[in-house]
Amino acid sequence: MSDYPAIYRPREDVTLYLGDCLHILPTLTGIDAVITDPPYEIIATGAGIGAKRQYLRRTAGFTDCGFDYRVLSQFDNWVCFGSLKQVPKLIEHVADRRWMLVTWNKPNPTPLSNGNYLPDTEYIIHAWRGKLHGEYSDKARFIVHPAGDTEGGNHPNEKPVRVVTKMIRMASAPGATVCDPYAGSGTTGIACIRTGRRFIGIEIDPTHYATACKRIDNELQRMTLPMEVNG
Repeated sequence: MSDYPAIYRPREDVTLYLGDCLHILPTLTGIDAVITDPPYEIIATGAGIGAKRQYLRRTAGFTDCGFDYRVLSQFDNWVCFGSLKQVPKLIEHVADRRWMLVTWNKPNPTPLSNGNYLPDTEYIIHAWRGKLHGEYSDKARFIVHPAGDTEGGNHPNEKPVRVVTKMIRMASAPGATVCDPYAGSGTTGIACIRTGRRFIGIEIDPTHYATACKRIDNELQRMTLPMEVNG
């Protein structure tokens, strides 16, 4: 269980909730963008070597079970990571928003294909009303970044901070409030702090929630450390 309180606010612009986002989201206001990496819809099983992979044993029946798409439908501006199987369903929930399919391309994918294409691409749908943010350099429809380049969240589906940061810059302006209803180990929170966004995270798993709180604490402490001056 988590040693952190169910509502943890280490700073005025950072809040983390332990609980079900379907219950907590209706109580929140002032959210400018949702950026999230919810449970994928995948078959977390395989034969031979694939069946022995640690992440398959850790995700089966939890992070591969999908999610309630109504979490996204209530917001004008959302970014959602998903499996290829989920892309059509995510597009169905775009409604009258503008949208774009962004891909994260990994130069170092898991070297297993099982007679299929390599697992070197993950998919991100960004749907929005109103203004699109970001600088010219942010507007590419693809991200090239190695898999496994994470910062110690110890989550089976943890995303690199750089990948999440690109989407935060496209979906929001500095000072905006970003919510991640499936916060996991807190990567979206780290990216928000580094880019000057306000962050609200919701995580239902106590272990991942505690990890997210600890990572946020460490990031805030890192930002307050004095810079070294060379003599």
